[in-house]
Amino acid sequence: LMREGFSEEVTRAVAILTHEKWHETYEQNIDRIVRSGNKLAINVKINDLKHNIERGQKGRHKKLVKKHEDALAALLDYKEGKAHVIKKER
Repeated sequence: LMREGFSEEVTRAVAILTHEKWHETYEQNIDRIVRSGNKLAINVKINDLKHNIERGQKGRHKKLVKKHEDALAALLDYKEGKAHVIKKER
């Protein structure tokens, strides 16, 4: 991405947001984004989750909406300086 002219900030945020599904669970991915402290990545993920929640509610995908709401709560708590633990869905 940097060779294509994107800044180091954007390149780093994209790397943080990349979910390696073979390597980490969804919960681990969200935790990694939170722990990164990268404001750009966190804000992008917050907006992505809000969009996913809205789409899920329209499609009545309750389990998926709950998963995204939990992830959103973790990110918003982090921004407010609060601790938050995401519980894995069973």
